[in-house]
Amino acid sequence: MLRHGVAYLGKVVPLAILYAVTAQTVFALASVHTSISPIWLPSGLAVAAAVLYGYRALPAILLGAFAFNASTDIPLWVAALIAAGNTLEAAAAGWLLRLSGFRRPADRIRDVLALVGLAGLAATAVSATVGVTALWAGGVIPAAEAVSSWILWWFGDAIGVMTLTPVLLVAWARRRRWRRPSRTRTAEAGLLSLALPLATWPVLGAGRLTLVVPVLLWAAIRFRLVGASLACLFTTAVVIYAAARGVGPFVQLSSPGTLLTTQNYTMVLIATSMLVAAIITERERATAALHAQQERTRSIIATARDPFFGFDADGVVTDWNSSAETTFGWPAREAIGRPLTDLMIPADVHRERFPEAMTAAEDRMEILARHRDGRPLPVELTVWCVESAGHRHFNAFARDIAERKQFERDLATARDQALEASRLKSQFLATMSHEIRTPMNAVIGLAAVLLAGPLGREQRRQLEGILTAGQTLLAIINDILDLSKIEADQLVLEDGDVDLDVLVHDVVGLLSATAGAKGLALGGSCGPEVPAVLRGDPTRIRQILLNLVDNAVKFTPEGSVTVHAGLTGAAPDGRLEVRIEVADTGIGIPEDKREQLFDPFVQADASTTRQYGGTGLGLAISRRLAQAMGGDLRVSGRPGRGSVFTCTMSLAPAPAQEPPGAEDPVPAAPVHRSRLLLVEDNELNQMAAMEVLAMLGYHADLATNGEEAIAMTEKTEYQAILMDCQMPVMDGYTATTVLRRREGAARRTPIIALTAGVFAEDRRRCLAAGMDDFIAKPFDYTELAATIARWTGRPDGHPVP
Repeated sequence: MLRHGVAYLGKVVPLAILYAVTAQTVFALASVHTSISPIWLPSGLAVAAAVLYGYRALPAILLGAFAFNASTDIPLWVAALIAAGNTLEAAAAGWLLRLSGFRRPADRIRDVLALVGLAGLAATAVSATVGVTALWAGGVIPAAEAVSSWILWWFGDAIGVMTLTPVLLVAWARRRRWRRPSRTRTAEAGLLSLALPLATWPVLGAGRLTLVVPVLLWAAIRFRLVGASLACLFTTAVVIYAAARGVGPFVQLSSPGTLLTTQNYTMVLIATSMLVAAIITERERATAALHAQQERTRSIIATARDPFFGFDADGVVTDWNSSAETTFGWPAREAIGRPLTDLMIPADVHRERFPEAMTAAEDRMEILARHRDGRPLPVELTVWCVESAGHRHFNAFARDIAERKQFERDLATARDQALEASRLKSQFLATMSHEIRTPMNAVIGLAAVLLAGPLGREQRRQLEGILTAGQTLLAIINDILDLSKIEADQLVLEDGDVDLDVLVHDVVGLLSATAGAKGLALGGSCGPEVPAVLRGDPTRIRQILLNLVDNAVKFTPEGSVTVHAGLTGAAPDGRLEVRIEVADTGIGIPEDKREQLFDPFVQADASTTRQYGGTGLGLAISRRLAQAMGGDLRVSGRPGRGSVFTCTMSLAPAPAQEPPGAEDPVPAAPVHRSRLLLVEDNELNQMAAMEVLAMLGYHADLATNGEEAIAMTEKTEYQAILMDCQMPVMDGYTATTVLRRREGAARRTPIIALTAGVFAEDRRRCLAAGMDDFIAKPFDYTELAATIARWTGRPDGHPVP
């Protein structure tokens, strides 16, 4: 702490001594009164100290000002007040300059204006006010001279700030990088020093006030702020000293008037010279920055990997970098000065594309340019305009996009090939599905018919095996088709009523016999918070449940399988978050195998497939379906301790429905059997369908193609038509269209599609042709019976509710 105090005193005391010595030196110019000087350089010293050292310099200024004023013949208390005013002046100047963003050494126009206006004129008014008031209060000056004394004091301090402060600030800034001037510079400074008194002399002798101006401007232009300040300081000191002694052009005025007019004159010279110096400095700085920027730009352009060229409004090249030489084959010496159309831009492209580009601030275009040897070059041009002094100049970067264009072509080809492969895959799956389902329909249908008749135990067991194998094969086909639709993003979810409680118990009931045969306890429940009806795809939710519960039963040798459905909350959009858990006490799943289970055709390991069978598609499809419904499918558990599969999905609540009133009873369907027409070309399917229809109690006629069906409907009125879609001679779509056109506004015969096509587009095509319903092969005879009953339950052909 003591060391810092000594160091601080080491700065304060020399500054105070310098202030007092400077004040004593310039005090010889005092007039009006021995306490007022027409030029007060200590103010310039004080302001410079306040700028450089801040408020730490104020004690030194106060000490030096008091020491000087106490040495004069004024009272000590007056000397103290004057010293306080000098200190406040420096403090105000430093504060105002910091507030204005002043930057030393005052080589900007705004800095000069701040130094002249804020420090030179505003802050010095503080010292003049305090000082003159103290002199008047102490009886040093009469009241009659107070105003003129205040102006003289104010201008004297202002001149001191405007002349000495810039010199000190520049000297301080260059104290560590001062360079010895060249001989030319030294000679010019000496010549200026000689010219300055020669130009000042006519001002004093003959009143030629303007002769000194060129010399001051010379100093400002050649030596900037230092030269302007020193030249003005010399001129001001000489002119004011002479005026104080009755010499010069202003001596005809009264003594105070002479000095005030002289001060005004010198202040104008000072301000003008300093502004000129600042303007020149700023211009040089801006020019240097511009040149540096231009050099950087030239360097960047010269080394740029992309071709760059500049051209004027007529399209004549003005710049051409080395990359442009390489890309277009033209050396810069040959390209510059020639029109773009002679070099690399075809005339038609220039005529069609460039007018628009040259009217925009920036434009980007892809064109087919040309090399010097004539070969085409696809390039991307970025053109922008630079406008200066009313002249427009254009710059452009050209990027060779030949590789990109080739990549885009390859990408487009690959995309087309992928689309074609996807189309062929879908077509192949549709064809294979149709070809497999057609014989499967006969196998399952005939097996079901035989099972309905009298059979021995062994025969029944064998037929049940045939039926089970057929249904298993059908399930595999359905899984493959589902996965294909999901991967092709062709899965369309229905929006129907979902009763989770019914779905859970239906699935549990369906698999209860299988679970019971293994001695497993299978149970299901639905939380009370679950609404009775939700909106979603009941078929797909049932499919997920069936996959999960079937897997649990399959992989659980003993114990239990439980199914529970509940809600976990509601989303901001009002949808309900449904959670279904299927827990078992089975073999469990290793942690490192869990995520693999959801990949297509993957099971925990090869032994699982050998022991339990399966394709590994069920879980993959179930997860994709859950994700399509806004949820997911996860698994937890440990090997040997069972597994818990958790399926989440987001379902909308069903809108409120009014119960049917007592006056609107639902009519009961009349019980009767109808005459049907079966349109089918495959003999095995003909046999299976006719047997099933007969077993259900229907009378059916047979047509083998669409033409036969149309002819038969002209002779017989049928309550419903079962229509195959793909047949020789005339397919089912065409036959349906003909029948609907012939019916007109008359009675509409229900037409039910009975087809091996199971894709969504197959259903849409059937309905678009005019069919009323859709049954996929191989059909389940209960589904077939329900569908026929629904459409033949009323004589008008409308379905029974």
